[in-house]
Amino acid sequence: MPLPFKVAPIRQYEIIDVGNEEIGILPIKKYENLTRAEYSFIKKQDLYNYQFSLAALAKRISHATGAHFAYVNDRVNAYLFGGFIQNDLVTVEGKEGKITKIETVEGTEFITVSFDSNGDFVSVAGEGIELVSPAWYADYYLEITTLTNEYLESLPYQNYVYATAIITFRLDPNWKLEDTMNPELLDYELVREVASFAYKEKNGWKTEEEAAKEPSTDEELGKSSTEMSNPTGTASSGESSTTGDTTPDSITETSPSSPLA
Repeated sequence: MPLPFKVAPIRQYEIIDVGNEEIGILPIKKYENLTRAEYSFIKKQDLYNYQFSLAALAKRISHATGAHFAYVNDRVNAYLFGGFIQNDLVTVEGKEGKITKIETVEGTEFITVSFDSNGDFVSVAGEGIELVSPAWYADYYLEITTLTNEYLESLPYQNYVYATAIITFRLDPNWKLEDTMNPELLDYELVREVASFAYKEKNGWKTEEEAAKEPSTDEELGKSSTEMSNPTGTASSGESSTTGDTTPDSITETSPSSPLA
């Protein structure tokens, strides 16, 4: 039964065609957010929580080595997704020799660095830059690799879950997760397309840069990671001169907010 509006709403939601002729096209209404029912369905699936696992590992490394928690957290994240963070250590082969410290980061294309020999600044292209692993990296290589593998292995199932939420609550209330996972009913490429639509809805269709600048929700990080966001440990010598929290400067489309595996 419709509500007795004195003035009926005139807003018309956009319909997005998701997919292509080869894998099928689904017309899906765009709300610029996930609905409460969709959030509830996703939460019940107990998906792998990458942000919480990353924060827990960073906390262990920080306590064991004295490296700043925020630097460790961002550095491990950068190993997985690429990009540089403020005060990273790098090696660049060039005419002037090796450059080994990033002073500031201006994006993923260009960075400002200093020469070892005289400290002069020069802008160099992002290509040919090699990250210098901090001292703690070797000791925690296996744990970092395990974290990476667990995250990558979780992506296909996460895509199934997000795609199911959209289809069930926007297209077919009788649709089940098992239906989404059945290749006879839904091509996996279309699953990825619908999941990508869901991630964009979750982020309010913000650009990657806009989404990366916003803090993650308590639901994603867990309450304990909020408590860890302001550590008192200092950066290890030669690893980072960070004195405050930093955030990754580049998150690709395969970040936790929008996996496409």
